Amino acid sequence: MELPLMRFEGFEWPRNPYKLNVINRNETRWENFPQKGETLTGCMRKCSVVSGEGEFLGEDCVTQYEKLKAVFKKHKRGVLTLPNGETIRVCFEELSSHPDSTPKKLSYSFRFSEESSVPHNLSKSSEYAAAGGESLFDIAYAEDVDIDTLVRVNPQIRDIREIKKGERVRLC
Repeated sequence: MELPLMRFEGFEWPRNPYKLNVINRNETRWENFPQKGETLTGCMRKCSVVSGEGEFLGEDCVTQYEKLKAVFKKHKRGVLTLPNGETIRVCFEELSSHPDSTPKKLSYSFRFSEESSVPHNLSKSSEYAAAGGESLFDIAYAEDVDIDTLVRVNPQIRDIREIKKGERVRLC
């Protein structure tokens, strides 16, 4: 089974990174109480970090990297869709090319950090205007709406993996 390609703000990787790390973290706080000893007093979820390494291959490998670099410079924040379909509102923190590259292979690494709060694109509206390059999963995550609800109330959408720019998506 081939996994869907990773996407971020209109950029779709031509092939998924060969190394992908998704780190889910919790913040814990331990306190030392007299006669009780060390006790866990707090545990809360912290933001995830997504990092990885990959290769652009072929005659256009530099062009592929430059396209990703342009997205990095333009879109610091956005929705990242992982190969397993999970979407995360992230900040694109790092992108670097590696010196082991050749004319037909450009190696790179990246790092995204999940944003702690999801800014909504709506101001109390029941519709969303797609920016293009988004999926229904991206919109569901960004607007905090159940994906099944979006599919049910938007029967006009033929391909939930790619919403056309300007297409109106009902949220409820």
